[in-house]
Amino acid sequence: MSDPRKYRSRDEEAIWEQGDPIGIFEKIILDQGAITNDQIKSLQKEMKAEVRDSVEFADNSPVPPLSDLYHDVYREPWGRYTGTSEPRMYGGALNPPTFRATREGDGLI
Repeated sequence: MSDPRKYRSRDEEAIWEQGDPIGIFEKIILDQGAITNDQIKSLQKEMKAEVRDSVEFADNSPVPPLSDLYHDVYREPWGRYTGTSEPRMYGGALNPPTFRATREGDGLI
């Protein structure tokens, strides 16, 4: 299904297309002679094949269970320190001026 263009006109799309970073980069490397039109067409063909293969793989893969929905979405909380000694801060300890500045709140981290 193509875009029904309910929200943007063809003119607006054309304006946005002028600022497309991929198109801009393509023009730069063509102008500099770093690549040819044939090489770009070949790369585009390879990329389309990779996308097509990825879509086919996704379509043929089993649907994951709903219990997997939130896996790897949030990082694990740090939780309570479980070491054998109290955690210590050493920031600036070897450099007295830095240590004083951090204690006095001079904006150093």
